[in-house]
Amino acid sequence: MKNYKILVLLGIWTFYSCEKVEPLTESDIDFFPLNINTYTVFKVTVLEHDAFMEKTDTVHYFIKETTQDTILNNAGKLVYRTKIEESQNDTNYTFIKYVIEERDNFSAQRVEDDNRKVKLSFPLVESKTWDANELNVNEYQSAKTTNINEPYMADNIEFTKTVIVDLGNDIDPFFTTVEEEVYAKNIGLINRIVKEIETQPGKHKDGTEYEQTFYRTNK
Repeated sequence: MKNYKILVLLGIWTFYSCEKVEPLTESDIDFFPLNINTYTVFKVTVLEHDAFMEKTDTVHYFIKETTQDTILNNAGKLVYRTKIEESQNDTNYTFIKYVIEERDNFSAQRVEDDNRKVKLSFPLVESKTWDANELNVNEYQSAKTTNINEPYMADNIEFTKTVIVDLGNDIDPFFTTVEEEVYAKNIGLINRIVKEIETQPGKHKDGTEYEQTFYRTNK
C-alpha cells in the first residue's frame, strides 16, 4: 500500500509538472536566432556627461557580432561562440572578446565577461517578468517583455515583428536609470539603451548614455 501511494503521488507530480512546462515555439526561437557564420553590425553612440567640467563628450563606433562556431561548455552542452569586434569606420575591425550564447526550452542566455544573463524568457508572453540575473551572483534585475510582435523603428529601419525587454525604467527630476533591449524576429538584438544620469538644478548633467542600434546584417 505504501508503494502504491508513492506511485500515485509520483504520477500526480509528473502530470502537473508536464502541464506547467510549455514548449519552446518556433516563434520564440526566431527572436534569438543562433546560426553559424551570421553577423550583425551595430552603430554605437556614447554620451559622457561631466557635471564638474560642464561638458558632454560624444563617442561613435561600430560593433560587429559574428556567431563563429559551437563549443561544448563545462556541462557538456553545445553552445554558440560569438566574436565581438569594434571599428571606428565599419571597415577595419579589432577583436575584443568572445561571448557565449545559448537557448533552451525556458530561456535565451548570453555569457559575457563571465556574467550569465537571461535575455529572453520562454514562452514569450506580454508583461511576463523574470530575474535577468537569476543565473549569476548579481542582485535581482527585473526584466519584462512588452509589445510582442509589434513594429519598431531602429536607425530609420522598420522591423515588423519585435519584442521589447524592459530592464529598468526609473525617471525622476534628478535621476534617470533606463535599460532596454529590443529583439526582432529572425535577426535578434536590434537596439540596446542604457542611461545612468544625474541632473541637479542649474547644473550640467552627470553620467552616461549608451545606445547600440542595428546597422546591417547577413541574416
